[in-house]
Amino acid sequence: MTNKELLKQIAEQQFETASILSNFMNSTKDYISKQNSFNAKISGYLENNDKTNQVGVVQKQQELENRVSSLETNKKVMIGIATIFISITTWFSGIFK
Repeated sequence: MTNKELLKQIAEQQFETASILSNFMNSTKDYISKQNSFNAKISGYLENNDKTNQVGVVQKQQELENRVSSLETNKKVMIGIATIFISITTWFSGIFK
């Protein structure tokens, strides 16, 4: 094999490799574009949107945690009041027997 034939063969292999690499880069670019679009959509659900005044999932979750905490506190207070009321009623009923 002559040097000219070897150089031609190397050039053809480099061209094939460059074509494969170009296809891979284009596929990667498309994937990254789709992923960025998906990330923007998810971010739109998670974060507040000031333009549309839409509340995001993160803020809704925080508000729900606050409401549940408030309800738990109210429940404990009501149980405490009921316990005191029952205790006082029992004590009064013991006095007036």
